Amino acid sequence: MVSVEREANVYQLKEIIENRALKPPAMPSDPDATANLQYSGGTTGVSKAAVLSHRNLVSNAYQVQSWFTGMEEGKEVELAALPFFHVFGLTVCMNFGILAGAAQVLVRNPKGS
Repeated sequence: MVSVEREANVYQLKEIIENRALKPPAMPSDPDATANLQYSGGTTGVSKAAVLSHRNLVSNAYQVQSWFTGMEEGKEVELAALPFFHVFGLTVCMNFGILAGAAQVLVRNPKGS
């Protein structure tokens, strides 16, 4: 086997899976528990965290789903061209895609830089 030098902070999915915990972590049972701290400059440009609950994120995904009346759950393919670190990409691409059971085609560098 050839040894390949890796960049810092680059992880191999196979190694992560092989070294996973045998028992999945406990999931919060409170839908109003904090799920995400979404940082935004808002209108002031000063970065601050908006607290999003599990209920917020699930509700947003169902709101997106209401626009796709002809969707067939588990049969759709979604182009995820928005970055997941932005709340719009997180909701419309990632969370809605998961809710829909869609295959997700990820754009490697959505910003193009």
